[in-house]
Amino acid sequence: MESDKRFKKLVEESKNITLFQKEKELIRSNLISLIKRDFKVQEGSVKIPYYQKLQWLYAGSLSVAKSVINNSVLRYSLSMILIFLFLGSSIVFGAKDSLPGDFLYHVKTQINEKVLEMVTFSGKGKAEYSIELAQARLEEMEKLAVGNKLNDQLSKDIKDLFNKHMSNAKIQMSKIDNKDSAIFSQINSNLEASLNAHSSVLKKISNEVYEGESQKNNIKEILSDVDNNIAHTESERYKQQSKLFSQGEDALAAESKRSFFEAEKEIEKTIDFIESKKIQVSVNTYIESKDNLQLAENALSESKSELDTQSYETSFALSQLAGRMAKEIRISMEAEANLKIKLNMPTIKNKGKDEK
Repeated sequence: MESDKRFKKLVEESKNITLFQKEKELIRSNLISLIKRDFKVQEGSVKIPYYQKLQWLYAGSLSVAKSVINNSVLRYSLSMILIFLFLGSSIVFGAKDSLPGDFLYHVKTQINEKVLEMVTFSGKGKAEYSIELAQARLEEMEKLAVGNKLNDQLSKDIKDLFNKHMSNAKIQMSKIDNKDSAIFSQINSNLEASLNAHSSVLKKISNEVYEGESQKNNIKEILSDVDNNIAHTESERYKQQSKLFSQGEDALAAESKRSFFEAEKEIEKTIDFIESKKIQVSVNTYIESKDNLQLAENALSESKSELDTQSYETSFALSQLAGRMAKEIRISMEAEANLKIKLNMPTIKNKGKDEK
């Protein structure tokens, strides 16, 4: 995931931070005060969960960093250094692949992910990161279900986090919508593709792969939330298209051309992706992915024809469809490769010109 690359980059940048002697002395003094104040646990007191101590540690480390550094990037980088001093980099990095129920999962969600969230400053970046976290929660549910480890409590925890991430994404996207409709359309399209792909994966796991009634019910519960969010993204897409189509012809022409070239890039990326995953997925999934790719290419070809005849509304809708289809193919194939099961994904429906 993109967040893994950003996390590693942040750590590497942290290594280059240097401080003056007075800053070092102030940090040391503040850390000692923090430890004496917040981390002293007397005998016979109520046992504090380890993950709660980690949250305190992160908050305290950030507070110490704030006391000496005004630059936000350096501040959060320094907080990571302080965390490493207490936990060790192996724990922080080891947590990134943990699942709900694992010992390090709270390090992943309460420290790793929060650090990246805090060093993401643009509205577009915040929206995309919230979407990435929502997708991560769905992937975790898929892995737990395949491993027959999806109990009621873990399902509830994932569902709550997923809805929290989606709420954060919608807040950021609403701010973007008021400033840049093109960026909003791009983010909303990516979100719709991701939700559609994971909805298909979860339905396959529930209906065809595993028979446990408890797991089926847990999957159905989050599927209800996923499908509601799909309906929301579709509604937003239609509203955004109506807003775009009401603009002048020059603006619509420019946006239609941009959308076409973006979809073209997505399809090119998917062509390479399908071949790279060929040996990791079933023969049926490989064939279905190629068939779906052909549908996406057909939609893009129609989009080009409409663009050439200056039918910008239809061209825009078709290129958006082609781009979403290409993204869905990649997510679906990635899911089967990671889960190591045969999902045999269904053909993605091509709505053609009716898409608009």
